[in-house]
Amino acid sequence: MDRLQLLFAHPLDEPPYNLLRYKRTDAQGVHLYDVYALDGRHLGEGGALKAIQLAHREHPGKCWYCDTGIPISSVHRDHVKPRASKGGNDLHNIVIACPKHNCAKSNMPIAAFDAHGATKYLDVLHDHLSRVARAHQR
Repeated sequence: MDRLQLLFAHPLDEPPYNLLRYKRTDAQGVHLYDVYALDGRHLGEGGALKAIQLAHREHPGKCWYCDTGIPISSVHRDHVKPRASKGGNDLHNIVIACPKHNCAKSNMPIAAFDAHGATKYLDVLHDHLSRVARAHQR
């Protein structure tokens, strides 16, 4: 993975998040991703929300908050920093959540909703940024 792909990768290095590869940024500033199956098949491309949805269809993930598997038909994409608080649709701001937890969280910041989930996400983000920094130093 080159430095730019690493920078724009989701901090979680597990399916379905790691099935996405940064492709380019379009004229409107939207980061576009290619989505691949575990066997390497290309599944499509799109912005972060669409790309996570495509990846989840191929390899269903677990709710960030309760760690239960989520069927394709009921997956929610939760904004770690809510859109109401100017959180964007950037890949690093999106986790998969079950309907119960995504609806309960609503427009709350992750730390106000689930302190453990917030700490866990900050740890993952810290590890990701450390990998990016090491790659940049090479």
